[in-house]
Formats: sequence, C-alpha cells, structure tokens
Amino acid sequence: MKKFLILLVACMSLGFNANAQKSPVGYVNTNTILEAMPEVKQLQANLEAYATQLDNKYKQLLTSYQQKQQDYAAKAQNGELSPMQEEEAYKVLGAEEEKIRKFSQESQQKLAEKQADLFAPLEERIFKIVDEIAAEMGYSYIINQGGAGGVILYANPALDITSKVQERL
Repeated sequence: MKKFLILLVACMSLGFNANAQKSPVGYVNTNTILEAMPEVKQLQANLEAYATQLDNKYKQLLTSYQQKQQDYAAKAQNGELSPMQEEEAYKVLGAEEEKIRKFSQESQQKLAEKQADLFAPLEERIFKIVDEIAAEMGYSYIINQGGAGGVILYANPALDITSKVQERL
C-alpha cells in the first residue's frame, strides 16, 4: 500500500510537471508598447489639453473665491458689514470653498475617465494581439509587467512577449 501511495504521488507530480511545461506563464510590458506607439503622443497631447482646460476653470473659481474673500474682508475691516451680513459672507465663502473642492475632485475623475476613453482602443488592440500570441505559444497566463498593479519580482526574459506584440502592431 505504501509503495502504491508513493507511486501515485510520483505520477501526480510528473503529471503536474508536464502540465506546467505545456502551459507556461508569459509576460508583457504594456507601458513599453504604448510608449513606442506613434499615436500615443497625440493622445497625450489631447489629454494635456483637456487637463489644461480643467486647470483653467479651477483657477477661475479660485480667483473668484479669493476676490470675494478680499472684498468681504475689506468691507468688514471698514465696518461696512453688519454682523448679519458678515455671517452671510462667511456662508457664501464656505459655499465657494465647497464648490472649488467638488470641482477639483470631479476634475480628477473626469481626467481619469478621459484617459481611459482615449487609450481604450489602443489597449484593445494590444490585448487582442496578446491573446493571439498566447494562443499560438500555448501560454495559460500572460502577466502585465508594466500596467497598474503589474508587480513581478523576477521574470525569465525568454517568456517576455512584449517585442512580439510590438511587431504585430
């Protein structure tokens, strides 16, 4: 019985080894691929232009807020505001601050969405080619070394398919 168990374990580990050799893991660096694509420069320019528009709007809101703040401070210092008017001024300034904070958060979200929208077609092209190469080469998994969350502590360069993907673009 003991010999049977040893033989079973040996067979199973040979089977696992055979499967592991038939289905290797490869990796690709999508950042390297994207950086080499000529259309990326135009997309980045579009993204920067959009970021500049958002930044200009933010600066307008901030300038308006600062002007109101200075106006209220000057009027308060000159005694032109009643206590009730001062309280109202603080409410207006508080609402302006909230508006600026909300715009800043929304701008970051809009910028991230714009980036995702702009780069989605390129990423789809890359991922389609990765799928093709993985199928041709018998890979079970392809890990993205360059994308968000792509952490690899060691990778055998022989498994890198980045150049193969670039050749097909």
